[in-house]
Amino acid sequence: VAVNKIDLVGFSKNNFRFAASLITQYYSLDFLNEISNIQSKENNFILAPNLKFQYKFNKKASVVASYTYNEVAPSEKNLFDGIILTNYRTFQNNEIDLHFLKTGSYVISYNFNNFFELTSFNISLNHNNRENNYFSRNTINPNTTVATSLLLDSGNKDYSLNMNGEKYIHFLRTTFQTSANYFISQSKNIVNGSDLRDIENRGLFLNLIGRTGFKGNLNFENKISFANSTFFLDGVNQNNFNSLKNSFKSILKIKENLRANAVLSFISSDLAINNN
Repeated sequence: VAVNKIDLVGFSKNNFRFAASLITQYYSLDFLNEISNIQSKENNFILAPNLKFQYKFNKKASVVASYTYNEVAPSEKNLFDGIILTNYRTFQNNEIDLHFLKTGSYVISYNFNNFFELTSFNISLNHNNRENNYFSRNTINPNTTVATSLLLDSGNKDYSLNMNGEKYIHFLRTTFQTSANYFISQSKNIVNGSDLRDIENRGLFLNLIGRTGFKGNLNFENKISFANSTFFLDGVNQNNFNSLKNSFKSILKIKENLRANAVLSFISSDLAINNN
């Protein structure tokens, strides 16, 4: 493996910044299957560009956009031949392919940070696109599952929207933190001889934390988390899960280096049924 990074452009004026770089990679793979005595070779020269744009509205707020392209060498977990046991009922196998994964990643984000008012906020939109990817051919019966990994030219995509924020409210002596993540992941698989099926997973995760900062020896922290997952098969809704967890913590400072915590948690792994 030979890797070299070339900085192509670096431009900065006032609140505007732009940078472009190029990573060159050369791979020489020599694969020998000692069981079947088959030898394969793959030589690959890769040009991976990286673009980044930044604009500062002021000292507190900025927007950043970037694009990265890369080609990833096959990993060892996709290069063994023969069936191996990975847990009590699942077996793993591969159809060996030395071709590289072609990936593109896009990110745009807005960042705000006011240190003096102890306030921060970040929101980002991410997109990953793969021209080809590994998929699973699954053979499932009541006792065992055999999953064969194979590389196909049919790629997949995923999108995500992420948000994080923090705010200290002085008269409450409390810091609030919030985070949210919504994603859409598109993939494919084969089950028991079926055609290549489109699988889509949509998920939403929400977290809210409140943490006090009283001068006394007793403080509190509460964290509430909500998660939603929805699965689609060939565009048809198959499963939907909603879960909720709330944890309330009391923190007692006994000495400078000695603290005691008491935590009360409520957990519902599926809001559709009463199994709290």
